[in-house]
Amino acid sequence: MPGTDAVSEVIGSIMLISLVVLAVAIVGVGILSQPPPVQTQYLDAIPGLSETKGLFLYHSGGDALFPGDFFVRVDGVDYFQDKLSIYEESWPWEIGKLLNVDGSQISEYSQIQIISTTGGQRAILVDIG
Repeated sequence: MPGTDAVSEVIGSIMLISLVVLAVAIVGVGILSQPPPVQTQYLDAIPGLSETKGLFLYHSGGDALFPGDFFVRVDGVDYFQDKLSIYEESWPWEIGKLLNVDGSQISEYSQIQIISTTGGQRAILVDIG
C-alpha cells in the first residue's frame, strides 16, 4: 500500500525517542536518589594531663561540637557524653574551651581518638598517639 512506509518510520522514530527518554529518566532517578553526603566536622585538639583534672583536651581549631555528636576513645576505652564535660563552662565544645574526660580517672594515655557520630556514621576527627 502506498504511504504505509512513512507511517512505520514515524512510529519507529517515536518508539526510539521514547526508549532514550526512558533510559535517561532511569539513570537520572538512580543518581538523584542517592542520599546526600554527610559532612564530617573538622577539629584540632591538644591533650593534657593534670593531677586535679585528669585528661583534658583543648579545642584549638575547627567546628564546635555538641554532646552526642562525638565520643572520645582513650587507649581503646570509649567515653561518651555522660563522661565528658566542658571545664568551668557550658556546651558546645568550641575553640578555646577545655573538654574534661571522665574527671581524674585517666593519669596517662598512649592513644586518644575523637570520633564523630553525626549522620549515623563514625569518622575519626582527631587521632593523637
